[in-house]
Amino acid sequence: MIEFVQATAEQILSIDPQSSQSEIGGLELGREAIRNGSISLDGRAIAITDGEDGPCIGAYGYVEMWLGVARIWALFSETLLTHYSLTLVKNVRALLLDQTMFHRVEATCHHKDHKGAVFLEWLDFEQEGLMRQYGPTGEHFYLYARLGDVI
Repeated sequence: MIEFVQATAEQILSIDPQSSQSEIGGLELGREAIRNGSISLDGRAIAITDGEDGPCIGAYGYVEMWLGVARIWALFSETLLTHYSLTLVKNVRALLLDQTMFHRVEATCHHKDHKGAVFLEWLDFEQEGLMRQYGPTGEHFYLYARLGDVI
């Protein structure tokens, strides 16, 4: 059974990401931002462990962009997606529903990350468009959003 707990930097840095996320440019830049403290977890990140004392197999959270708008992020292992995807969707959806202070929640997804796109669609995000050369090494990403009428 998986557990959902407040995330620490150490837990997030220990995740072995699914192949579609590990191949995306910028993953190491994100890890470095967590290491040096330029990304604050500040109670806005959830770690997912495989059992009470098990390894961290995923994490997700949000960054408030400005008043009323947040961007969610996630890092998931193959184990999490293979064995616990339904529980994961239910818990992330509950987090989104609890964030009533946002009229807009955004997410980005690498244009080749089909699993990520399906996950966002399960969470009722709508694709808004392609952000060309958005990634740190020029990769294309899709922008997804959930607006206040569906949050």
